[in-house]
Amino acid sequence: MSTVEVVDVSKRYGNIIALDRVSLRVEKGEYVCVLGPSGSGKSTLLKVIAGIVEPDEGEVYINGKPMKGVPLRRRNIGIVMQDILLFPHMSVWDNITYGPLVKAAPDYEEVCEELVLTMGLKLRRRALPSELSRGAQQKVAIARAVAAGARLLLLDEPLGSIDQRAAKALRVELRELVKELGLTAIHVTHNQEEALSIADKIVILRKGRIEQIGSPREIYENPASLFIVRFIGGEANFLEGVVSHTNPLEVDLGFAKVRVQSPRNFSRGDRVVLAFRPEHVVLRETPGENSIEVSVGEVSFVGKYFRVFAEVDGVDLVVKVPRREGMWIKEKSRVYLDISKAFVFKYPIEGLEAAIAYE
Repeated sequence: MSTVEVVDVSKRYGNIIALDRVSLRVEKGEYVCVLGPSGSGKSTLLKVIAGIVEPDEGEVYINGKPMKGVPLRRRNIGIVMQDILLFPHMSVWDNITYGPLVKAAPDYEEVCEELVLTMGLKLRRRALPSELSRGAQQKVAIARAVAAGARLLLLDEPLGSIDQRAAKALRVELRELVKELGLTAIHVTHNQEEALSIADKIVILRKGRIEQIGSPREIYENPASLFIVRFIGGEANFLEGVVSHTNPLEVDLGFAKVRVQSPRNFSRGDRVVLAFRPEHVVLRETPGENSIEVSVGEVSFVGKYFRVFAEVDGVDLVVKVPRREGMWIKEKSRVYLDISKAFVFKYPIEGLEAAIAYE
């Protein structure tokens, strides 16, 4: 197993700041996923850890040792990219055994046999890469990285070029392999479902800075910022208001007052933003104690749920209603919205649009 520590790392490309004083610690045996919008610095962070890119400032430590000036080949790292790079003229077995064979590793055949079995490649061991599916090719690439003796795996969108069904199965196998062999993995992905389902810890980057670090459940249930609320899940609702009461917390939205729970402290008169996800809403035909009356626009059926677009006081909202609970909802009707879970933040200095912007 390997530990990785990134301390105040910065990297610039001209006027573009790819990483801005990033600090991160990955413990032995952890499976860490790095999420963020395009251009947030995910791949640059991975390349800095690997030694492919030298940081302008800061330091990277692997197992407590500073890596400044240490080339990739001496970091005991395995790298798996989205673009699958295998020797096209070599069989599955020859690709997997190439690394340990070059290093003259003892008993490498036994280790490689175990990897071939674990990755389900036994029946294809004599096949060439061109004879395999994309998913099987990536399995070979992963097995090759592990067979070479890597204790730290750096995975840059490893499932990005594989069809969705195969990717879902492979991500489970990948996590099981990492845990079974006692490896440490840092996995960059744009797929939030992928990260939430396999990560021990998630790191979210935005504009070269770490926005939040936490377990998948912490990230989803306790977002650190308005941006995280919007980013995780891809959409969210935001209503501006003023704190009218603090115990219990009550927010005056102008057209209605709603009571919510929040771990943050506010004072009466504070300008705030009430943020909530589409799935944290219940629509009713009659008003409750904490309801907001809204106008229904478009209602779309998307299988497991209805996607309802609504409007209140000029603000567009989106709501996800389970299929069995949304049969009654009609377009161009008026309904009542109850927020089951909301996040309250002080109104951002830079403005709401800038606070939730991806770039």
